[in-house]
Amino acid sequence: MRAITKGLAIIISVTLPLLFVGPAMAGQAAGQKVEINPCAAKVINACAAKTINPCAAKTINPCAAKTLNACAAQTLNACAAKTLNACAAKTLNACAAKTLNACAAKVLNPCLAKTLTAEQAKTLTAEQAKQPSLK
Repeated sequence: MRAITKGLAIIISVTLPLLFVGPAMAGQAAGQKVEINPCAAKVINACAAKTINPCAAKTINPCAAKTLNACAAQTLNACAAKTLNACAAKTLNACAAKTLNACAAKVLNPCLAKTLTAEQAKTLTAEQAKQPSLK
């Protein structure tokens, strides 16, 4: 019985700290340490934490960090990361994430986020961003 209790104590003491520092140490597998906004580091999803680029990591807002997809995390620019809404973060494509402006990111429709091109994202207005498509 003592051996089991001691074994469980060892397992818990090793794994418990990993629960708290795992997301905050994004990029460590690639040999680089990425500094994530402390507020967002607590809630960032594991997939995005592994792929997020260092510039966006510093500025990403916690709401978007929860739902940001891994592909968009790689290319998301720092300005858009500050204001990106959580719904659009789920569907934002990597091409548009590079050039998306902060004003449009705030109100970006999730349907539009899927199909938006990099060129469209550069000039997207807040009014256009609210629409499900640019047609």
